[in-house]
Amino acid sequence: ALTALGILGDAAAVPVLTDKLVATEPEQKAAELALLRLKGAGVTEALLARVASAPPAVQLALVKLLPQRGEKTILPKLMELARSGSGAAQRASLMALAQLADAAQVPALVQLLVETKSEEARYGAQEALAAVYQRSQGKIDVSPVVQGLGRGDTEARIALLQACSLLVDPQIRAALRAGTRCDRSGCVGRL
Repeated sequence: ALTALGILGDAAAVPVLTDKLVATEPEQKAAELALLRLKGAGVTEALLARVASAPPAVQLALVKLLPQRGEKTILPKLMELARSGSGAAQRASLMALAQLADAAQVPALVQLLVETKSEEARYGAQEALAAVYQRSQGKIDVSPVVQGLGRGDTEARIALLQACSLLVDPQIRAALRAGTRCDRSGCVGRL
């Protein structure tokens, strides 16, 4: 029945299928395959609604599944959830962003990292940003990070520098130098 829902179902099947993501192993596997196959109007929106409202175990299972669907159209909604969501929904959206985000989301991730007061959200945004930079293999504009370093508080600046620590870029080196002050007595961090 779960397999048939993946082939014949629509957005109305999403709640049933997502609830089975935390069922017994055969049901879980069948639900995962069905959700990967499920097409039609409103499916993506229904999946995002479940990310926002499902129990934490279902949210985590969905976050692992959403990137496999390969739908970049969910990125704005995931970003919105990362900004306005709380608790498990925010964590789940940040985890999905770490897997799906690309260069287009860098400015929004930097903004989230700089503006959030939640240490957990800052860490999630940092992880997502680092994942984007890793996937880009250094071929990405770092100016949003450099701008963020000028706006953020100390924790945000440290998180931004950690997120892009693998990048070899003159702008990042300059930002790092600007974040420290060196004199004859040694270097003092201003971050």
